Amino acid sequence: CVGMRVAEATACFEDVFCTIRFEHEYSNEFAEDIVMSQDRPIGDTVASGDTVTLLVSMGPVPCPYEYSQKLTVGASSGSSYADMTLYEWRNGDWEAIFSCDATVGRNGIGTNYGEGKKITPQGVFKLGVALSANSIPNEEWPYYQVTKSTCVVDDVNSRLYNTIQNKNDLPGSVSYDSIGRKLTNGTNNVLIYIEHNGDGFTSDGVVAGKCSVITICGCSSSIKPTFGCVDISTSNMTKLLELLDYRQNPHIELTVW
Repeated sequence: CVGMRVAEATACFEDVFCTIRFEHEYSNEFAEDIVMSQDRPIGDTVASGDTVTLLVSMGPVPCPYEYSQKLTVGASSGSSYADMTLYEWRNGDWEAIFSCDATVGRNGIGTNYGEGKKITPQGVFKLGVALSANSIPNEEWPYYQVTKSTCVVDDVNSRLYNTIQNKNDLPGSVSYDSIGRKLTNGTNNVLIYIEHNGDGFTSDGVVAGKCSVITICGCSSSIKPTFGCVDISTSNMTKLLELLDYRQNPHIELTVW
């Protein structure tokens, strides 16, 4: 019966009044519903009243996380130069599908991050909205088109801290990062929001002072140590966006080696 579907295997015993007992396991070798093994050797005689046990595949081992795509960014302690790799869960394991050079905060990746500390937040976070002045090469990914006036509030005393705003709508006393200017003048082609401290649109879950404007940035010039963002080249940003699959709930893992 090995290699048969359950229905085919069951049909083999139609004229023999024996009991068929099924056991199930995940398998990266056998597709779902395929018999992987049997407890009776080939050529053995099966009689009425006997029990035959068939081990049936449940398909590949499922991903143990809430996400089946992960973008890992790793750097040695205190270093601002990092490796970025995009993995996808395939056949029961992580498979690398893209990698490139990256830079992170001038003071590396760490847990003691905060506004002005130039440390990239360490941890696992959801990848959020992509911001660009133009269209992006991924129709499924949530996208926000910016103008020159688009900004992110970095004022720890503002209730709008770490949210995307129009600078013309803000009181003059509120400080902000002019991401719209950088995206419209070509300094960056795309920014992908890292949801370490809110999603950029509401103040829900935002902690004042725990870093604002932490994004993956596609940079037109050579990548350098940052204030906390993850920088890659514009060409690598385009490749990354082409591969990201929003249906797989991609997360970023920022780690120290």
